[in-house]
Amino acid sequence: MRILTTALAVGLAACTPTPAAIGSPSASLASATAPTPAPAATVARTAQSTGLVPTLEPDPAFAGLQIRATAEASVGTPGEGAILEVTRPVVDAAYISRVASALGISGPGTLEASPDGAAPWRLWLGTRILAINERTGDVLFFDPRAGDAGATGAARGPFDVLGALGGDADYGGPLRSFSGSEWLAGIDRVVDGSWLQDDSRNAFALFPRYHNASGSTGTTVFGTDEFALLTPMGRPVEIIHRPLVRVDDGTVYPITLFGYAVGELLASPARYLHFLSVRPTGSLTLTIDTGNVVEGHAWAGGSGGITHLGAQLVPVWVFPATGTTDSGASVQAIFLVDAVAPQFRAPVTSSALAITADALLRTQLGVSVGGHRIGLLSAEGALQDQLNGICPGGTYSISNTDPDTATASVSCPNGAHATVSLRRAFPGLVGSIWYVSALAK
Repeated sequence: MRILTTALAVGLAACTPTPAAIGSPSASLASATAPTPAPAATVARTAQSTGLVPTLEPDPAFAGLQIRATAEASVGTPGEGAILEVTRPVVDAAYISRVASALGISGPGTLEASPDGAAPWRLWLGTRILAINERTGDVLFFDPRAGDAGATGAARGPFDVLGALGGDADYGGPLRSFSGSEWLAGIDRVVDGSWLQDDSRNAFALFPRYHNASGSTGTTVFGTDEFALLTPMGRPVEIIHRPLVRVDDGTVYPITLFGYAVGELLASPARYLHFLSVRPTGSLTLTIDTGNVVEGHAWAGGSGGITHLGAQLVPVWVFPATGTTDSGASVQAIFLVDAVAPQFRAPVTSSALAITADALLRTQLGVSVGGHRIGLLSAEGALQDQLNGICPGGTYSISNTDPDTATASVSCPNGAHATVSLRRAFPGLVGSIWYVSALAK
């Protein structure tokens, strides 16, 4: 029964895939010396940790992508970086009401069952779909059919749309955003399966700068914490908003020299590519803009969840680049290279398979936004979804304990028997998916 238990437990869960093997891109290092980027201010601490720091995981979307990258060399000077301590907003009725109102959503929403007891989501289903995390304040919004019919006035930009949600970040600095085609929306996989319609929308990832305890400007977070997919007139199709109130310096580590970071990037460009403005087809030829390289932070480690709970904001070198595809189309890119000295980096590990609050939401969005696995909308369909892979040809009887829970008795052709408990991911919500919540021998 152990195999059956494991399969049922993980069959529904979404997780970050184990990175595939990276191809062997060509790279070269030009001999000219580029200006050394100004290092971040040295952290005023003397103690340094010897513990290992999570390593940035490669993006599976770029695995095997052939990249010819060139950059000018510069050694740089030693410095320090810190793992950041983050403070998230208070999530109360006022916060939830303000966000929902800004996105044109009404009603109380439905709270998730949260099987692992961690960070439940509140969900609104309809033509437009909104999810707000009750613990972190993270916001996910989808309106896949949004269009510009009847739109008047000036087009809204991503700063206008995301600014309406509030927050404590500013967007100063030389790299404050990254824009691209609709394909960019797939970089942050918050939905199981594809759902995008075409490439007619505009995608923007904003890079927020947060303040520290003293109120001075802190660091920039490079990721999709603030993301907007907009129609040409600025109507939101997808919003990702992961607010932080403040960031403070935590454990201090020595950072690798700039020149060594360039070497790591050129040795395996696909390993460190995190943003690309167009869908990757064929090969790329990119030139690293060494004059505009900056230091910042990015999320690493944790379970690969939507909320980044358990992950850490670690120092990174941020390399912007421009170039062309093999068809001659212009392309922009951003590479993120671990800045913590290599001896302090932990090996990359794949995320554990588990039924979590984030995993259930990913599957729910896959059904509600993408139209995938619609059989999960019933208890029997969720049971069949599991049995097809682990007990084909099995028989079962199923009964509802109440509108949100059910029990099934399963008999497999190999003689195995099990009692399976199922429940709605969002109790009381019409349109909620069902999942296997427990199994007994």
